Amino acid sequence: MNSTTKNLIYCALFAALTAVFSQIAIPIEPVPVNLALFSVFVAGGLLGAAKGSISQAVYILLGAVGAPVFSNLHGGFQVLIGPTGGYIAGYVVAALAETGVKATVVGGRYGLGSKDTTPASIFAVFANLDAKKPKNGFTIGIVDDVTGHSLEEKPAPDTAPAGTISCKFWGLGGDG
Repeated sequence: MNSTTKNLIYCALFAALTAVFSQIAIPIEPVPVNLALFSVFVAGGLLGAAKGSISQAVYILLGAVGAPVFSNLHGGFQVLIGPTGGYIAGYVVAALAETGVKATVVGGRYGLGSKDTTPASIFAVFANLDAKKPKNGFTIGIVDDVTGHSLEEKPAPDTAPAGTISCKFWGLGGDG
């Protein structure tokens, strides 16, 4: 058996192990405590950074397409955007961290749920990620003068092709 085949088998084995350990849980809502993280650390420690992370990415992809591999035999993309999604996405980073690879993970929140995300907000997030020490727990979309966690938003560049005419229309929705 060649080494590529062995690597594929090891990655599949640890993806399956994570799926099994996800079912051994203390059912606390909304995020159950389970043994999946144990298999993540074992995968990173035994397989190394690349293969350990790939095994967890395979596990996440299987669940995203609907295989019932997440806790309580759940599957589907909706699990990844729910309360447990951030933990599950962190499995890849955790497998990397187990081997000593330094990965910087930052996150934030949007200030007001009913306001549209503007290009200026997205550019502010990327500018934050380019910083020497990115701000974690930031806020975009509003000026949060209470906590001071807002990212500074600069005017976004105009990305429309030259000659594009932009118009705004009011009152055409279902608001009466």
